[in-house]
Amino acid sequence: MGFLRSVREIIRNKNVLFLLLALFSWFIGFSGIEALFTLYGEKYIGIKTSAATLSFAFISAAFLLFAVPAGILGTKIGKKNTIALGVGGMVPCFFTIIFLRKIVYIRAVFIICGFCWALININAYPLVIDMAPKDKQVPSLVYTILLPQWQQ
Repeated sequence: MGFLRSVREIIRNKNVLFLLLALFSWFIGFSGIEALFTLYGEKYIGIKTSAATLSFAFISAAFLLFAVPAGILGTKIGKKNTIALGVGGMVPCFFTIIFLRKIVYIRAVFIICGFCWALININAYPLVIDMAPKDKQVPSLVYTILLPQWQQ
């Protein structure tokens, strides 16, 4: 019964509902790009599958390097602003990749994507917790962790 009550409360709180839906959309979109980039690299750019797979690791490496600075930035300018900055950087980066044919340039853009992904990802959970009422923070934690997993 507690789970259904929590879901009803989230539906009533439009800000949290939209944030959770945005999180879900970000993860679905990113997972789609991650899953299909090797095919794109092989068929469209003409590189080996292993090179395409390695290239996507540049996003992960940049994410790891920028995770702590992304959290600090979120504390200084606000979590919502930091996430908006990340989304504002990620979208043009992925559109830029469409026009690139050299893997070295794509990898450079992937490093920027990793920084932007850290801005989004690192600040999303704290933003959900900040938006939740103090007595409802545990259900918010569960939704924040489980929602991205449901799309896999």
